Order: sequence, then C-alpha cells, then structure tokens
Amino acid sequence: MRTATALFFTAGLLAALGGCGDERSAPGMVITSDGRFLSNSATTAQGEAERSITTSLEEALGRTWTVATTIKELPNYRENAVGGGEWVWESCTADVVLTGPGASPLPADEIKAGVVKYLKKKMRHGEAPLAVMVKIQTAAVAAPAVPAVPATSPVSTPAVGPRTYKIQPGDTLADISTLHFGSTERWRDILAANPGVTADHLVPGQVLVIPTR
Repeated sequence: MRTATALFFTAGLLAALGGCGDERSAPGMVITSDGRFLSNSATTAQGEAERSITTSLEEALGRTWTVATTIKELPNYRENAVGGGEWVWESCTADVVLTGPGASPLPADEIKAGVVKYLKKKMRHGEAPLAVMVKIQTAAVAAPAVPAVPATSPVSTPAVGPRTYKIQPGDTLADISTLHFGSTERWRDILAANPGVTADHLVPGQVLVIPTR
C-alpha cells in the first residue's frame, strides 16, 4: 500500500489564468485539478486544497472510509516575477476527520505527516505557523429496524349486571329458559328471580330478570 506521505498530492492544484490582484481575489479564472473553471479567489484556493487532501486520503484508505478536511484560514495571493501568481498561506490550521468501520489502515501520525508536507509547500515562509489535527473515528452502526407492531383494538368488556328479557305474547317460562339456557329446566330459576311473577300468567311487555348461569 502507498503511504500517505508518498500519496500526497501528485495533481497540480490550480493553474492561474490571470495576473495580480488584492489579497483575497485575483483577475481571471482558474482551472482546478479536475478540470473545473472557478473564480481566482482565496475561497477557491482554500476549497481546492481541502478537496485535494480529502481525495488523496479517501483513495489511500479505501471506499469504506470518508474524509472531511477543513482549513480555517484563507490564503493570500502572491505575485511572481513573470506576471503570474499563486495563493499561499501566512499561517494554516487544518483539521482532518476520518470516519470508517474500524482501525485506520494508515496510522494517524503518518496521515498527519502527509498533510503537513503538502501544506508546507503552500506556505509563504517555511517556518510559518502550521497546525494539523487528525481525528479517526468509527462510523456508527445503524441499529436493525424493528418491525412496527400493529395497533390492536381494545377488547370491549360487557358491562357487568343482570340480564333482562321483555316478555313477548305467547311466551312461557319454559320458552324463556330455552332461549337463554338452551333447556327448559331453568324456568324455576327464572321464576325465583322475579318475585310476584306467576308461571301461568305472564304479561306481555313485562321485563324479567334472567339469573346468571
């Protein structure tokens, strides 16, 4: 496997198409290492440096790893003797966060050394302040989905209380016993539960109490 220091960063970062300018922008456009045309600005140079670090590390670590690179300072534009120029940092602080499934294939110290080597080439002075922090973290494993439990309708409980029956024309206690108990034998229980009712004189419309089973 290629080391991080050997991997950083073979493609040219920016090709300037303009001359001088102020410290945060310069005339013309730039062509990035992947062929995009962008404004020749400090923000573009910052973003391209971050992207170059991120892309190189992701290639070295493999598809299961993601990299997020942040450079906190913006660079300044420095003219050269032939009328062109380049973006350089007076000081630079870079944070690199690597997220993967477990232990990193490359040691954090080696990754940091590669980032430092790359950024030093973009500093105005060799001894300018440069700080690089590399953080390696394990990706959170998603918990398996728990099937939703369908809601169940509560079972209705009948109200507790005596049953009743309204006497119909032609009813006998034997008929009412058969209706509620499946047998004529409980007619005496029905009669006992209804004081004042006689077996030989049932009044239609009268409500009888039906005893519990």
